[in-house]
Amino acid sequence: HPLLFKCDQAATFNMAAYAGDTYVPWGSGRQRPAVMGGGGDHSSIGPLPQWETHFLQSGDARAAKAVEASALAVLGYNINYRDSATGVPPTFSQLKANNVSQNGYGAGDRSNWPSQGNSAEVMTWEVAHHPAVGLMAFIVRPSPVFIELAQKVAVWNGTWSVVTDQGFVTTTGVFGNFFQTRGRAWCLRSLAHATFLTPDGHAWKAPAKVSITDNVAWLDVYRSDSRAKLNMVWDYAPSYIGGGYAIGAAGHGVAAWMQHYLITEVHKVASAGLLADAAQTAISTLADWLALQPVRWINEQSATGAWRHIPYATVIGKNTNTIDGDASFAAQMLWWFGTPPAAAAGGWLSTGNDSTKTYSAFFADTTAGAYYPSYFWAALVAAVERNVAGASTAWATVQNNLTGLGSWRAGFAADPRWGCAPRNV
Repeated sequence: HPLLFKCDQAATFNMAAYAGDTYVPWGSGRQRPAVMGGGGDHSSIGPLPQWETHFLQSGDARAAKAVEASALAVLGYNINYRDSATGVPPTFSQLKANNVSQNGYGAGDRSNWPSQGNSAEVMTWEVAHHPAVGLMAFIVRPSPVFIELAQKVAVWNGTWSVVTDQGFVTTTGVFGNFFQTRGRAWCLRSLAHATFLTPDGHAWKAPAKVSITDNVAWLDVYRSDSRAKLNMVWDYAPSYIGGGYAIGAAGHGVAAWMQHYLITEVHKVASAGLLADAAQTAISTLADWLALQPVRWINEQSATGAWRHIPYATVIGKNTNTIDGDASFAAQMLWWFGTPPAAAAGGWLSTGNDSTKTYSAFFADTTAGAYYPSYFWAALVAAVERNVAGASTAWATVQNNLTGLGSWRAGFAADPRWGCAPRNV
């Protein structure tokens, strides 16, 4: 299904690890019980949580137990509320300007709306790191509880910060200024899952489609901005240029991996055909534009050098508070590093340091899984599936010039969260 993906590798994970999973009221299952927004890679982070991708990969009944139990655990998180009149989760059109963030981010305090709470509190939600909930559980057990959980996640995300561009207050759940690029990716993913699961004719569905449409329109402002020369978005808002992602060095930084999150999710939502007419055309156009980033990263740099280096962060401007980057990745990376990479064959190289400015600081990434080349891989697969300009050339370059690609891809057998393969290759 377009909201899922074709797994690259067969499962090697021992599904017996899931055999004892069961729902415990007020238990968190395999979700983060506290500080959902904490750093580091947790098995709940990704297009789907690790236990859900293990089920997608294998169809194993023990993994299905983990999917169901950990989805039901979300009943204990602070997203669970209903409209007092209808008894069902509220729609986006009912939300108006309600905001769970107590400081309001310029929209005013909404103390009568469920709060995000303190990040150290147990079982609180967090937009930038939240897991997918509902879709895979519904596949395991088609129950209305999983439709409602997906709706509740989407609604809560839409009330986290109602400020979009320069103080504009949205009433349709636009994931704007303060969500970060990764938050926009995950929130749009969760909104799409809930929209897909909601039956046609249900009062929740039409406002959800409006929310998807409005989120696409908001992101599309980047696409039409002349400064977006490298098919990348920046933090905060299209017209608001803040300090950029912290890179500890000169230039306006963006987290490259967050771009790859967004590419993979917008591609899935566009491919699922949830919208119609002009709205569907708009999301398809946006998905194609975003998907050019990994393609250009490969095609615009030397075939045996720079493209193998997948950085934690990169730059799209030569000053912190401006977007004035070069028109190609080769030129921009040459400006940032000051020297071209050695033209030598090899495998993926990466960094865990956002201030890296020397190619010698990169280290070999030898096993696919939850790390920056794996995120890049998923974005490249999305570009290939979309067949955007240059995608077949970029795919061939990776297949023919990356040493040890087969052994690297084998890592997706144990951790398949990013281990997708093009359906059309």
